[in-house]
Amino acid sequence: MLTGWTLAASFSQNKDELVLGFFNTQQPEEEFYLKALLDARFCCLQFPGDYKRTKKNSVDLFKSILGKKVKGVRQFLNERSFALLFEEGPSDASYGLLFKMHGNRSNVVLFENEKPLELFRNNLKNDETLDISALDRPLDFSYQHFLEQQGKVALLYPTLGPLGKEYLRMHYYDALPLPEKWEMMQSLLKQWETPPVYFIILYASQLHLSLIPIGQVKAQFEDPIQAINHFFAEYTRQFFLSLEKNEWTRVLEKEREQAENYLAKTRQKLKDLQDGSSLEEIANILMANLHQVPARATQVELFDFYHNQPIFIKLKKELSPQKNAEVYYRKAKNQKLEIKKLEENLLQKQQQLSDIQRHLAFLQSNQQLKELRQYVKEEGLEEVKTSPAQELPYRQFLIEGFTVMVGKNAKSNDTLLRQHTYKEDLWLHAKDVAGSHVIIKYQSGVRFSKQVIEKAAQLAAYYSKRKTDSLCPVIVTPRKYVRKSKDLAPGQVKVDREETILVEPKLVVR
Repeated sequence: MLTGWTLAASFSQNKDELVLGFFNTQQPEEEFYLKALLDARFCCLQFPGDYKRTKKNSVDLFKSILGKKVKGVRQFLNERSFALLFEEGPSDASYGLLFKMHGNRSNVVLFENEKPLELFRNNLKNDETLDISALDRPLDFSYQHFLEQQGKVALLYPTLGPLGKEYLRMHYYDALPLPEKWEMMQSLLKQWETPPVYFIILYASQLHLSLIPIGQVKAQFEDPIQAINHFFAEYTRQFFLSLEKNEWTRVLEKEREQAENYLAKTRQKLKDLQDGSSLEEIANILMANLHQVPARATQVELFDFYHNQPIFIKLKKELSPQKNAEVYYRKAKNQKLEIKKLEENLLQKQQQLSDIQRHLAFLQSNQQLKELRQYVKEEGLEEVKTSPAQELPYRQFLIEGFTVMVGKNAKSNDTLLRQHTYKEDLWLHAKDVAGSHVIIKYQSGVRFSKQVIEKAAQLAAYYSKRKTDSLCPVIVTPRKYVRKSKDLAPGQVKVDREETILVEPKLVVR
């Protein structure tokens, strides 16, 4: 379909996402968009009907082919790669835009005269020497070769995926004689070359776009573009749902363990206080037996008339028996307060544990990303308390699945930067004023979204001297561009590269 169409836009506004926009040269009002997601955990194409490009955080790519017409699309033999071929320009250079859809090694590479010119993912250095003419993978599908290999699928069809192999297993392929195996494979290959239907299936707890109705069929389409767009939307929704559910489950399970440990220890402490002789009883026993207490004694054995047995009472030798009794009366008053406080803490912790179990039950049952995020917001779960505040040099929050750390003071800012960050993390700070260092922890293969950065920036502004300003400029930069040298005062750093955004100071997670 794209043959004869013109490439009008080529840009990226997310780390692992490339968007191409085309228009019909004959009817320019007709547009077509191709979006490639090259995440290490999910590599897929999507063809949105429309695409609104943001004004910020958007980078033009592959400028050499902008304005050029597509003269064809080349699918490489038995390979997860294809190329858009463009008409030659005034310099007679030929261009091909290769989509190499190889899982965690996926990339888009622009070729000029069959030599790599520009890479989408520059970290894949091997693609700088990629030979586009050698990508075809010829395989011998002849009957003679089939007989020589005894119909063994792994040798004959190395590109056949797990769904195809499972389909053959379910139809007892291995038990068939060779001629029937050949007929089955030929029938399948013919069907897969021109599939009448495309299936969205759930198999082995994962969503697939399939040519085989295996597992649970969730939807089916005759149009492949409709099929892949539906699959892309459903898979990414489940992907991020699973990502955030797993993160919240981890956080809540940790909090549950901490709550259960606290309850066990506190109950035991309360039991020890309640089971033993109370301090008030000891004071009363002392007062009833003042004449039996030797001077400067450190311990005395008296009769416990509360429990009808002897009791050993510790004493301070420098105090009189009466003064020792007064000490016990004073401690008894504090003990009553301690017991009351422990009982209050137990009730609060039991309620917290009940809430945690309710949250975990919701996570188990919820299947909608929007509902999960709404629940997190309504329940105020964003702030994560992993341990007592005095043990950490930072406040910790969870914003849309990302861990965000906020330094508590100048000294803790240094500790946070030195001991709790990595170069891939994102660092934020209110510009030109004293304030907390804010760190967004990096997650492999997951980009920092605009919403996460803005909320973290609001925290940076809130925990700064600009807290009462209506708007505050906040520096945003990768941690690797932030340096701490010995000549700098506590909390001070040097920033080699920075970007500034304006936000409202706000405690967004409470």
